[in-house]
Amino acid sequence: MLEVDTMFGNSWIQATWLAERLTGLSAENTPPPHSPSSAEKRLKRWQNNKAFPQPDLWQSFLKDNAISEELLQYLLTEPPALLAERLPDTPKWVQRFESAYRHSTTPTERPIPHKFTPFIAPLLHMARDTMQAWASIQQCTMLDSASMIDQLSQSLGRELIRLVNPTLVLELHAAQLQNRLDGNKSADTEQIFCNQLATPHFIRKIIREYPLLARILDAYVQDWLHARELFFQRLAADWEAMIAPLPAIKQSGRIIALDDQVSDPHCDGERVIIVSLASGEKVVYKPKTIAVDVHFQTLLGWINAAGFQPALRQITVLNRP
Repeated sequence: MLEVDTMFGNSWIQATWLAERLTGLSAENTPPPHSPSSAEKRLKRWQNNKAFPQPDLWQSFLKDNAISEELLQYLLTEPPALLAERLPDTPKWVQRFESAYRHSTTPTERPIPHKFTPFIAPLLHMARDTMQAWASIQQCTMLDSASMIDQLSQSLGRELIRLVNPTLVLELHAAQLQNRLDGNKSADTEQIFCNQLATPHFIRKIIREYPLLARILDAYVQDWLHARELFFQRLAADWEAMIAPLPAIKQSGRIIALDDQVSDPHCDGERVIIVSLASGEKVVYKPKTIAVDVHFQTLLGWINAAGFQPALRQITVLNRP
């Protein structure tokens, strides 16, 4: 078992959002900044950020967040210890992240073939356990749930690797430059570094130095899980209606593959998913209304009925509320 109690220490405080840091404070009762000169410099950097090319955008930012420049100056120089005293209990994202690593065994095999996989393996194990507990995926008799979970786990793993790659590459190069890895060749030191990825000491070091990375990983996994569970719920609910007009699918319509890497994520992790069937057909799932597609198919039908040649190909579209 990975012993990673108090993985974050108090470092998670550095990953709190602005709205969270306003807990217990108000623009009407603003304490003075702890370092006025530093607060002024940091405020200027915020004001000169490319996100605020015009003064009115800066004022809109302050208004939208119900914060004054004086209060922002205080927050920019508030010591972490004082911030910790104002905040409530440990956030749920911290608890989830620590739980994933605390209850994960040291991986003996890599879910995906990448050198950084051991670092994110506990998150993948947590995601797999969550998917296996879904009632909706068990109700989908048209698929092999174990195979689908394997495919989706690999997809999630590739996304998490993409998120951690810049940080771990930076840490690898820093360790090589500082001679913190015993090895004569670059390949040797890289392997030594990768061997450390699943150790509690290394995990604690990275998470405490990059707490925002941990929060981003947790948010990504939670959004991803929610979106995939919603997909399986809709698949189970709409399957009969989906195959009704397609006799070939009804006869041999078992799902053999899912591809959720054909679009960018939108709406908290939802994506277009291509469902491949044993019969050779493919079904495209779009997590949005496709009423426009329905009307377009109606237009194509009207054109074909009018005798235009060559006939335009039509597809079956099922729009759900």
